[in-house]
Amino acid sequence: MRDNVETLYGAIDDGAIAVRTPKHAKKELEAYLDCGLLCRGFVRAAPVRALRRESAGVFSCKGRGFCPSCLGRRMCATVANLVEDILPEVAHRPWVLTFPFPWRRRLAQDGASSRR
Repeated sequence: MRDNVETLYGAIDDGAIAVRTPKHAKKELEAYLDCGLLCRGFVRAAPVRALRRESAGVFSCKGRGFCPSCLGRRMCATVANLVEDILPEVAHRPWVLTFPFPWRRRLAQDGASSRR
């Protein structure tokens, strides 16, 4: 995917693919392609005596779109926060908030409109 992303952008710009990509989607894709690469930054951990070797932890994109690594980490952190801190303290009832179909695209593309 990393090798062909410029080809994809070129095909979209030339009109070969009839797709309009929002800026946030392009930004998310580029962050996903940089996720987990040592050349984009890492943390060097001190050696553990039993292992006697250093390890490197790569930086993640912290994306919200489709990076499986970051989404899994975010999901686990959110559930842990709910289970440990929020749900035991308050009475709760499960509920789902849905929006009409015409609103969904606007709310997905314009983050500021969902915070008002």
